[in-house]
Parts: sequence; structure tokens; C-alpha cells
Amino acid sequence: TYLNFYGEIDRYSGEFIDKAGDTRNIETLEEDVFLMREYLKQSGIEIASNIKSFLLSNTIENIPYMVLAGKFLYALLDDEYQKKFTSTSELTDLYNNLLVKKEVKYPDLKQQLMEKVSIK
Repeated sequence: TYLNFYGEIDRYSGEFIDKAGDTRNIETLEEDVFLMREYLKQSGIEIASNIKSFLLSNTIENIPYMVLAGKFLYALLDDEYQKKFTSTSELTDLYNNLLVKKEVKYPDLKQQLMEKVSIK
């Protein structure tokens, strides 16, 4: 594993173990980040940040992947929450202040996001 110039994990086919002790494939993380960025781009929001390394480091150290990624997806899909951030740090604040106790279903939210993202 290595970080690229932007502090993000470069293409790496492998696995990581999240805070819950579950093994996750890095390709799932890359797909989720791609979907998030494309959805935001379609909404007119460009996040030029290290979402990938942020998600990876936080799910290894602090929060199970499906919980953190699910809450990020929830925030993206909810119009009120989406208006509250334009960067990863604002999304983190949103998580800490508003979504920390919110129950989410990651697979359902990912499916909803996939249906909304149009890739050319």
C-alpha cells in the first residue's frame, strides 16, 4: 500500500480490516468514493480532497466501514444535509454533529446512489 501525491491510496487490489474486525476489499472503497465524487459533481459540488484516504484511515482506526460510508452516502442523498458541506472536513463535522446516532443501511443507500449517478 502506498499514498499518491494527493495523500490518497493508489490503485491497490487487496483488503483492509475495519474497526469492526471485518475484512473489506479496497475496490469497494474505490467504487464508493468514485460514486460519491460523481454524484457531487453532478450536483455542482467539486470536492478536491482526500476522501479515499480519509475513509480508509477512519474505518481502520475509529468506525466500521459500513457505518461511516453509509452515513456519508446518507448525507449525500439527503438534500438538506448535502447543502451543509463542500469539503471532507465539513462532511466530518456533519457526521460528528448530526449523523453520529443516525441508523443507516449501507447497501440500500449505495444502491440508491448508483441509480442516481449517470456515468458518461
